[in-house]
Amino acid sequence: MINLHILGGFQEYGRNCFLIEHEETDTRIMLDCGVQNGQPEVYPPLTPEIAQSLDAVFLSHVHNDHIGALPLLADMGYEGAVWLSQASFAQLDPIQQHWKQKNSAPYQITAADKLRFTPFSPESKGQSIVLSEHLSFEWGHSGHMLGSVWYIFRIGEESLFYSGDMVLDSITFQTEPPAQSAFQLAIIDSGHGGQVTSRTTSEQTLLKALNDSEVSYQIPVSLSGKACDLILTIYKQLPGRRLFLDQAVRNHLADCLSYAANLNIGMKERLENLLRDERVTILTTDHASEAGIYFTANKICGTKFIPVDSAAHPELFYKAHPDQKDVEKLLQSIQAERLVFFHSKPQDFSKLIAYMPKELTLNGGVYK
Repeated sequence: MINLHILGGFQEYGRNCFLIEHEETDTRIMLDCGVQNGQPEVYPPLTPEIAQSLDAVFLSHVHNDHIGALPLLADMGYEGAVWLSQASFAQLDPIQQHWKQKNSAPYQITAADKLRFTPFSPESKGQSIVLSEHLSFEWGHSGHMLGSVWYIFRIGEESLFYSGDMVLDSITFQTEPPAQSAFQLAIIDSGHGGQVTSRTTSEQTLLKALNDSEVSYQIPVSLSGKACDLILTIYKQLPGRRLFLDQAVRNHLADCLSYAANLNIGMKERLENLLRDERVTILTTDHASEAGIYFTANKICGTKFIPVDSAAHPELFYKAHPDQKDVEKLLQSIQAERLVFFHSKPQDFSKLIAYMPKELTLNGGVYK
């Protein structure tokens, strides 16, 4: 039987970390290894016993709430492979530099430097990657950001589905359904499961909020699928406006072109056109007083802030995880003896469970 130990991510928005044990084959793997963002960051309850017993670690994508605890795992003695997509692997350099900066002794070689990142190639999508007699996996695109994937694991005679963070209707990135539909265990993202959010309505409301071409607006973005969607949508729908992109955001859009297999049909051409357009400018301090739409996580004085991430402004909220309807759609194609919904805050989790069909019964946080 597959045993699941939730080290983070259940009824909390972040710190995603799941330990999988299969006693019959003596197999132990970890799915993501993240922290709860904040000051200070909150880490999962890792121990040397856990770290040194793992056969492998699998990353769904490179956001901090899915990978930020990897240095701690390494410090505790993990020396095995850390599997991830090639597009995720390509984004690691600034993340590893950030880990070094957090170290009390800059430039010191730490255990995190010894992490054995092992990317799988884009050509392996949908294929079974065999790691041992008892363990194999396959993957597909999950639509959340550049490089994000879901996994199917086969351990002994049993199987497990892990969605990672998932977006079913991303404008920018592909999301493929898994070919297999029946599992012993499925761990499914329900980050926005407490609400029903129409992407079309969100876009229309956002465009109305940006109605004055003489005003400077700021949309807070990080490196994510949401940022790509928002930039591409506004670029297309507001053709007369200037767009100012944070350097890191602009670089991220260029990185997307290097991994075009992640993109939806037509998005490569749209990104190429955007990056060539003179009205799309890399943001500098000289631009702070110019009318336009600014995409950056850093606050810019004199701009009108558009809170696309704030629950206090639901009319502007732009989803980056499955909502109630998305979870319902996922469950039409994924059947499992046990279901676990993760990435939901307690109030959203409660709303999701109240919405779910009555045949799902709660058993210690696991649904079956």
